[in-house]
Amino acid sequence: MTPISMIDVARHFAKYVDLVVTRGERFTLLREGKPVAELGPVLQVVRLEDLPALLASLPGLTPAAQPFGDDWDVRPGGTQHGGDPHPLGILTCTGDSDE
Repeated sequence: MTPISMIDVARHFAKYVDLVVTRGERFTLLREGKPVAELGPVLQVVRLEDLPALLASLPGLTPAAQPFGDDWDVRPGGTQHGGDPHPLGILTCTGDSDE
């Protein structure tokens, strides 16, 4: 995070907001050399119940990564390695993690 003075932010506020929006930059605002606030992009929050839909929307694995993907099945009612129910109920380990 880049430190900037409150005076500089007050003088060039639109410039800093533009850097946050276009480049995703984050800034630490300083008053008398001490950090007092942060300026940055809004964090995206994903609710747990939205996680299965989010995972389903992700692109597939590349051919090189497919062996890793073959060890996992993403669906409701999954289990952890060893057969215990997964706390999120979405991941099933079907392969050997030692390979």
